[in-house]
Amino acid sequence: MSRKAPPLLDRMVLACKPLGTAARGWTSGGNLMRFGTTPAPARLRRLAPAAALLGLLTVCSPPDAAAAIALVRNLGATGSGATGTTIAVTVPAGGVPAGHTVIVTVALDPAAGAVSCSDSKGNTYTKDLDVTRGSGTDGVRTVVCSAAIRTALAAGNTVVATHPSVIARAVNAAEFSGFLTPALDRSASATGATTTLSSGATAVTTQAAELLIGAAGIESKHPTDFTPAPGYTSLGYASSETIPNGLAKQVTLYTQYRVVSTTGSYSANGTVQPSRQWAAAIATYKENCGNGVVDPGEQCDGGACCNASCTFVASGTVCRTSGGACDVPEVCTGSSATCPADAKLAAGTICRATAGPCDVAETCDGTSNDCPADGFAAATTVCRAAAGECDVAETCTGNGPECPADTCKASGTTCADDGNPCTADVCDGDSMKCQHPAGNAGAVCRASAGVCDPAETCTGTSTSCPVDAKSPEGTTCRPAAGPCDVAETCDGVSSTCPTDAFAPGTTQCRAAADECDVAELCTGSGPSCPDDTKKPAGTACTDDGNACTADQCDGVSAACPHPAGNAGTVCRAAAGPCDLAETCTGSSAACPEDTKTPGGTLCRAAAGPCDVAEACDGIANDCPANAFAPASTICRPAAGECDIDELCDGNGPECPADARKASGTSCTEDGNPCTTDTCNGTDVGCQHAAGNAGAVCRAAAGACDLPETCNGSETTCPADGFAPPSTVCRAAVGPCDVAETCTGSSAECPADAFQPSAVECRPAAGDCDLAESCTGTSGACPDDAFKPASVECRPAAGDCDLAESCTGTSAACPADAVKPATVECRPAAGDCDVAESCTGTSAACPADGFKPAAVECRPAAGDCDVAESCTGTGAVCPADAFKPATVECRPAAGDCDVAESCTGTSAACPADAFKPAAVECRAAAGDCDVAESCTGTSATCPDDAFKPATVECRAAAGDCDVAESCTGTGAVCPADAFKPATVECRPAAGDCDVAE
Repeated sequence: MSRKAPPLLDRMVLACKPLGTAARGWTSGGNLMRFGTTPAPARLRRLAPAAALLGLLTVCSPPDAAAAIALVRNLGATGSGATGTTIAVTVPAGGVPAGHTVIVTVALDPAAGAVSCSDSKGNTYTKDLDVTRGSGTDGVRTVVCSAAIRTALAAGNTVVATHPSVIARAVNAAEFSGFLTPALDRSASATGATTTLSSGATAVTTQAAELLIGAAGIESKHPTDFTPAPGYTSLGYASSETIPNGLAKQVTLYTQYRVVSTTGSYSANGTVQPSRQWAAAIATYKENCGNGVVDPGEQCDGGACCNASCTFVASGTVCRTSGGACDVPEVCTGSSATCPADAKLAAGTICRATAGPCDVAETCDGTSNDCPADGFAAATTVCRAAAGECDVAETCTGNGPECPADTCKASGTTCADDGNPCTADVCDGDSMKCQHPAGNAGAVCRASAGVCDPAETCTGTSTSCPVDAKSPEGTTCRPAAGPCDVAETCDGVSSTCPTDAFAPGTTQCRAAADECDVAELCTGSGPSCPDDTKKPAGTACTDDGNACTADQCDGVSAACPHPAGNAGTVCRAAAGPCDLAETCTGSSAACPEDTKTPGGTLCRAAAGPCDVAEACDGIANDCPANAFAPASTICRPAAGECDIDELCDGNGPECPADARKASGTSCTEDGNPCTTDTCNGTDVGCQHAAGNAGAVCRAAAGACDLPETCNGSETTCPADGFAPPSTVCRAAVGPCDVAETCTGSSAECPADAFQPSAVECRPAAGDCDLAESCTGTSGACPDDAFKPASVECRPAAGDCDLAESCTGTSAACPADAVKPATVECRPAAGDCDVAESCTGTSAACPADGFKPAAVECRPAAGDCDVAESCTGTGAVCPADAFKPATVECRPAAGDCDVAESCTGTSAACPADAFKPAAVECRAAAGDCDVAESCTGTSATCPDDAFKPATVECRAAAGDCDVAESCTGTGAVCPADAFKPATVECRPAAGDCDVAE
């Protein structure tokens, strides 16, 4: 049984200190080193030898509390250096009452012979230990005696140790209480002549509550100080040198005690400096209180409600503390040593109140110490309702007691429209109400009232619609509906467009479609152009594109008929801006083969004020796709010598109004050198009368063409002539080119010809150079080229050598090099092989090596697989092995799961299995709870369910009681309720009775 230690005892500490220093836990008789009541003179302390005992008692057992045995007092200790056969301790005032025990320890010279103990009243002493080191006067002898005092000792009586005749001896007597008889239990003793002493260990004590007595006789004078071992109390010491006697050999006796409450093997140890002869002993004594037997005078001996004095503890003393929120502490009754049976709080008792809006209260189940696991409201439970249009209701998380922080709808969330198109109807993320800030830039807030009234739109910065405004004056509100219609523009004041007007009668609405067509003018009264009319038959007409025909109108067609003729006349006008005109032969209406304008020749002048000119590509008749000029570009170049340039405005194809040069202004050549060129003030084109005799009218059209000059009387140029044959028209321009000569019948120099591709024009200059030959299509020798970088110019001479390849930029092969040390020259041939790498200095690969035996070559491929390691001598990983069938590979993951074990033949853990559906996984926790069973298909126990609200969980217990029914949402039956005070439970039984 457990006892509370008396204040004078410390818990045991296994520790030792050298001789001459104070050992922790030991106490001496004070600075005067008292023996009983007699202090040792300071002079004797100064005469003590350097060698002294640091006595320690250590126990090879757990720390203990004290039992009911207690030291009453030390009766005394003394020593003698004179020859004698007895030595005694005088009983001090107060005596020793019957029922107590006296223990005597003796140290003396190691003379042979009996040693016994006695007292003045004839009480019987037993010799419990007697251990000797040496003989005669060389060594020491230690004896321990004990006696149960049947006859009380009075003050002045003596306790005597009788021994053989010796010179040096010392004795100590101590009074103890707590047992009726000195029941010796265990003992041990040992001798030696070293600096370290030990009594040796006792056998394990037979009962928990025992007294330990340690006695050590040392052949030396007493030391200057002494401290008991941890957990032990010193009974002082006695020395044979009580007065200086000049003896060479003295004895000193050390005695200490300890009361323990746990069984164990104990010993008495210590050190001396320098080494001395010693005899050490330890004796243990059983206590009567704590032996498990209710002895006379005891109320109890053991039990949670029995104290260290073997009496019942007071009623109300806690003997079993609460084991949890649903356990109640038990208290002693004051009349029994046994603690009452463990009781629990009644099922349904709240053991954990709700801690927040998302928490639920837990109740005890009546059988468990612990409160059920804390549960929370379901994640769908609203814990804070929305407080406005822009607020959101918060719901519980399902895993905590608190309601999530109050939040509003995200900024920008649409809310109720306030009817103002210039406000945004959105939540701002902070307020619960809908906000209506200025917004909706571009939204129409006032519709258009007419074609000259633009709709107003919100600015995005104001909640008001802008002031009503009209289209600016000059804004087109009705485009022209025909060639004789004019566009109307807004006046800047009215919402409507002005009345539709038409072009005046002088306006040309249809230009002549061909040489036999005439231009039509508007009527001034309608948007349409008059019907198309033609020139009379026989009227001369312009070239229809075939210069080899005569050109006269037929009165029907806009085009001119074209019979063969007009030798030397242009017979094929350009089919496009990029085509060249051909001339007739005079005998055929067919025009010679078509030729194109050289690449880069202007093919389309600006077709509109903001158009740009395009150039021919030398292949197609047509000009490239039309593009517009950027702002500040001339958008209407002079359409003729009498026109002036207008600039584009950069945002459309239209140009400002067209203007003309003044009449009589000189204008540039119209392309006909045989005319004079002046403006007339109205036409854009230059007027061209015949003139300019001697002026070149046809420039050479090619390297083999000759220029023609005007005759001064005709606007046409004389027939075209060519340079004679053999005239060089293109000199050779490179080593691969040849010179060309005219044919005498064409304006063009023959096509440029070149040396054939078999002609070498530059020889190779090195291993990585290439000889160049003419291409056959160019006059220049190709650029000097080298063999490509993929061409090997020096092969590799080993696994770590590098083949050199041309650089692609030099004629010479690069210097010889080897592979760097980072290059693998022999790949690993297995999981336990290592790849070898080049040295960086040699062409050969190093010798083959393998991974060391500690390297893992096959990791575990599953819960039941084991990793394999290399052998260190081969490239192949050992065969795959698996964990034995005794290994658990998947622990149970829930109340309805079972653990799986490996098969011993596979890396994979067997399929997860579950407890069968009949297994109960959650017992009913209250009158309104139902037990849950496993499903057989899941590791987790089904959600806790409760009896429905129709189930009665507590019947009415009387006329004024009401039956309670389960709530359907909890395990506990609702609190007991009663009928209200207005309900009659017993009617009046007579005129003199009253109803209850």
